[in-house]
Amino acid sequence: MFGNLFAEEEDEDKPVGMEPFGQASRRYAPSKGTGPPAPRQASRLCGILNQGATCYLNALLQTLHHTPEFREAIFSLKPEELGSLEDKDNAGSKVRVIPLQLQRIFSTLLLLDQEAASTTSLTDSFGWTDNQELHQHDVQELNRILCGAIESSLVGTSGSDLIDRLYRGTIRDIIECCECGNVRELEEPFFDLMLSVCGADSLEEALSSCFQHVELMEGANCYHCTVCARLVAATKESKLRSLPPFLTLSLLRFNFDAVKCKRYKETGPFTFPLHLHTGPYCEVAKESEEFEYDLYSVIVHKGGCYGGHYHAFIRDIDGLGVWSSTQKQEEIVKKKESNLGPFPELDPVEFCKLVICQAGPHGLTMEAMCKTMQEVMGVSWKKKYRKQHGTLTKFLQAHPDMFIFNKDVHWISLREPGDSGNAGTINGSCLMAEECYRQNLRPHRAGSAEPLDQPNNNVFSVEDVWPVGGWFDFDDSQVRPISERELEQQFEGKESAYMLFYRKSTLKRPVEAFGNPWYKVPQNLTDEVDEINDNLLKRRHNHELQLNSINVSVHLSPHYELRDGGLQARSPEGDAALTMVLDRRMSVAQLKSELLQLLGSWMGHFEVGLAKHLPAGLHVYPGLCGDEQRTLVDCGIEDGCSLFVWDGQKVQGKTIPTGVDNEPVLLNLHRMSVVQPECRAFRKNMTLRQLRCSLARDMGVTAGALRISRGWPKVQVELTSRQDSETLRGLSLIDGDSLGLVVQGAKGDMVLAHTQTVMPGTLWIRVVDGLEDCSTKEGAGEAMVPFQEDTVRRCKKNPISTIKASAINKLQLDTNISDTCCLRVDAGTGLLLTPLSEEERAEEANLRNGCTLVLKDGVAPTADQLFLHFTIGSTLGSELEMIVDKSCSVRECLRLVLDKAGLTGCEWHLCRVSLCGQTQGPLQDEDITLEHLHICSGDHLHVMEGKLLPKGFLRLSVWLMEDGMRQESDKHADIQGIMGYEKLTKLEEVQISCQASLDDLKLQVMTLLDMEQIRVQSLFRLRLWLLEGKHYSRILQNSQKQLKKLGLCSNSQIGVQLLDKEETLRPTDMVLRLRRHIPGLRIYTKTEDLVFDTAQDCTARSLLLSVAMHVKLSAEQLLIAKHFPTTHEWLIIEDAPQARKIKKKRAKQNLRQFPYHLKNGDVIGVKNKQTDPSPDFSSFEDDMQREQIKTMAEQQRRQSASKDMSTPRSPRPEVPLSISVADFR
Repeated sequence: MFGNLFAEEEDEDKPVGMEPFGQASRRYAPSKGTGPPAPRQASRLCGILNQGATCYLNALLQTLHHTPEFREAIFSLKPEELGSLEDKDNAGSKVRVIPLQLQRIFSTLLLLDQEAASTTSLTDSFGWTDNQELHQHDVQELNRILCGAIESSLVGTSGSDLIDRLYRGTIRDIIECCECGNVRELEEPFFDLMLSVCGADSLEEALSSCFQHVELMEGANCYHCTVCARLVAATKESKLRSLPPFLTLSLLRFNFDAVKCKRYKETGPFTFPLHLHTGPYCEVAKESEEFEYDLYSVIVHKGGCYGGHYHAFIRDIDGLGVWSSTQKQEEIVKKKESNLGPFPELDPVEFCKLVICQAGPHGLTMEAMCKTMQEVMGVSWKKKYRKQHGTLTKFLQAHPDMFIFNKDVHWISLREPGDSGNAGTINGSCLMAEECYRQNLRPHRAGSAEPLDQPNNNVFSVEDVWPVGGWFDFDDSQVRPISERELEQQFEGKESAYMLFYRKSTLKRPVEAFGNPWYKVPQNLTDEVDEINDNLLKRRHNHELQLNSINVSVHLSPHYELRDGGLQARSPEGDAALTMVLDRRMSVAQLKSELLQLLGSWMGHFEVGLAKHLPAGLHVYPGLCGDEQRTLVDCGIEDGCSLFVWDGQKVQGKTIPTGVDNEPVLLNLHRMSVVQPECRAFRKNMTLRQLRCSLARDMGVTAGALRISRGWPKVQVELTSRQDSETLRGLSLIDGDSLGLVVQGAKGDMVLAHTQTVMPGTLWIRVVDGLEDCSTKEGAGEAMVPFQEDTVRRCKKNPISTIKASAINKLQLDTNISDTCCLRVDAGTGLLLTPLSEEERAEEANLRNGCTLVLKDGVAPTADQLFLHFTIGSTLGSELEMIVDKSCSVRECLRLVLDKAGLTGCEWHLCRVSLCGQTQGPLQDEDITLEHLHICSGDHLHVMEGKLLPKGFLRLSVWLMEDGMRQESDKHADIQGIMGYEKLTKLEEVQISCQASLDDLKLQVMTLLDMEQIRVQSLFRLRLWLLEGKHYSRILQNSQKQLKKLGLCSNSQIGVQLLDKEETLRPTDMVLRLRRHIPGLRIYTKTEDLVFDTAQDCTARSLLLSVAMHVKLSAEQLLIAKHFPTTHEWLIIEDAPQARKIKKKRAKQNLRQFPYHLKNGDVIGVKNKQTDPSPDFSSFEDDMQREQIKTMAEQQRRQSASKDMSTPRSPRPEVPLSISVADFR
């Protein structure tokens, strides 16, 4: 009836830790990256990792582990009784796996210095699979099944009666006949009591209704009396005959409403006491300590009837954890108002002394002190004193002569007069608790009879800092101390108590067990955990060294000189740098000492500065000046940084400008009279006036006659004299930008447009002579065919043959060539369109005013013919043009092309070519006509050599992504740039199995690059992109993944990006495209790559800092936004708004999630707030695309308005809970 009851529930307001319905996300300990597991936190208690949806198992295991009698009974089982885990796979061996795994998990929870332990081995011993671990079950059901499995596993051992001895009780049912008085008694055992929550307000009331209420059996519920031999009225009552040492109570909170046919959870108030007296519910009711029970564990269910999350509130009976007495702090706080009276305006030192004195001679915790201050003053320390005195922690540490602050246990006390030591009043049990756990001291080993030392009478007792019976919340891997008041919050609501565990008050723990996690742990398990702890310690030490080790390059000033605006290597071999491995925690003084030992022969004083390779050369930043006790991290030195060693002033006798303001920017200067641009470097703090004067002086002209335009030659924006006071940085000029220089009045620098004398109002068509062999007059290569307005109208009605005849006449050609030539439209890209049919009219050919026609050899196709472009082989381009009939089949067309090209053989096939120049799928059916394939005039077909690929193989097109600095010419490199690259050059096509890995594909790509004389040193210097329509789609990552799992298919296009250094993109790295907005214009600069590390977090702040570091501006000056190519919208990336006075902790912002959905290849726009404070990032292209999208969306909305898209979700099948146990009888 309650199938799928405990599946994960989809709830908008579900708390952290509830796995979503249909999938279970694993929750791990907060270990970063691939480092070792984190050590135990301040509570010194170990949590348990969630394997997917095993929170119910974790809560029950923590309860069993903190039942010392059960734990020690499991530890008492000898290896001779249980067997060895090494023999569990041997045939015929009877190894009791479940008890052995329980011993291991208990010893791990006690001794392993790890924040959270794994239960994988335990669940494997249950016979569970990954599917079982991803389904949540009822913890009450698990409790019964696990107890049964343990009992079955211990048959024939000394612990065979473990479950009966600890958890078994009996109930006596009495039925008395109302007519004859016959009494029938029935005794049955129980291991847990099932109590209904419905209709009861407290645990006592629920127990009373079960064991103090007399039920009258009458009517339809009559009792069949054996003496009366008929159905009679009777009374029935139940009593507890015997009680176990540990009483387990299961609360029935889930019910079914038969009227509504709906499941629901009882969330009403249901109280339970910390101390339970069970005498009134027993068969022999009397006052005795045997009937007294203390609460020690509460398993809480958080969620609804369709799923949720389990965690446990457990009392630390043996004092194994570090717990602060929150109850004592609350009692101290309540007395403050009466003791302190009205708050006077005191000095903060005197006020802190007053608060600590009122807490007692031994001080109080930091949390209690902050709370007391806020209650007394009405405001917190942060609002009243922080602006002037800093945080409370720093303030207390700044007065060591008055206060003693222990940062490990967060305890504050007053220093006694004349006491100069470090102990103060906290030198008692507080330090004992701290040292005992932090240094892993063993206060009492198993088997020792030596008691613990008693604390001195003049200090706090152990209970104040390390109390017996402190409560903790075990929520999977997280463990935190709680107060008893938090138990009251579990009386009702969606997060409420589900199982209660009581222990007899007469059960006392031995003194030697207090605070001793090694108590009664077998020696073999202790040695095993000690070995693991030693390995963990070594791993953490090595990991710490690895995290703090950085590689830096050291550049020496004697090897450099100032040239072209930057430091250039003097040696023709290039940059000469030394590589050093440093610890970033070392100080600047230690760095200089190591450099002095490394240099040896260096004479005189030297300084160390940060250096960076810029396009203009090496640039130095004064990053290591000032306090030499600062660490390298504080100075901004990270892995891969460069250091420059010099005298601090000059290099080779020249003063070196340093700092961010003096960074050189490399600009391309274009002059109309000079073919090649000139590259020069200028300081970024140079004003436009200074730049204009410098250039005018070099050109020998006046500054007023020099006009400077940016964005040359594509988008020309003149930099006027009103901008002369702005710096190059303020103008957002970056490396590689182009400036056009025009001198007014100079012929060589003026752009002269081609003009021809025509009458006003005349419209014309330009015709160019493109015939290979013709008799023309000298200088008659083109002609303007003018038409007046009325003539144009007649022209549009006249056929193309009339225009051709007029053009032949204007070009003074022989009229006999009219039958052997045709007119073709010049597309303006160097390509000619399909020949114009002479039967068409100008209006049908869509001829416009000012268009260009080319007169070419050949005839124009008729209405029943197609003019097609064919490319033969692997190189794309219009190599062959033919006219074929529309009724021609694919096979006949292929044969005509091969005959004209002079090719033989049958291993050829035709493929389509898209408008973007990409080869698409082959024409498989060779008997179908071109007309049926919807092939039109002007289409491109690719004649490919070879048969179709066999099944399971891919044919991939490989393109080299070349930057604009390359000078090689390639007739196939005509594709506009992607990712800031000027062109794509096609290499070859590769055939590879879809089962191959990404590394295998890179090896084939390296072979292609070798054929192009491009040497690549390793696979890690290649970055592969998946291209779609000559535009990038995504980065191909995970080198060992198969190509078919990477989403590659036949004819996929692969872009190859060459890297300057080896790159291993981690799963947390994200490659983004930065585009800088040009102030005052709705356009952007060339795209730049940014590798964004998301290992720590993926928030707006971290991305903004990465962008700021990349563009060399402060984060406060920048505004960034993400571009959505599907909607052509920009969304500003900013920190999530923080709600005020929220009770629940807000989840950390993640840009991968809504609303940004950041991923590889996304475009990030960058604005400088100082030059353009507007939040609008859109461009002209975005406006046009949005209008098209809006029109298409309106059409789709009308088509889908009548469709009902809602479909009911099928329920997930229920997975039964079971534990496999071998037969040991």
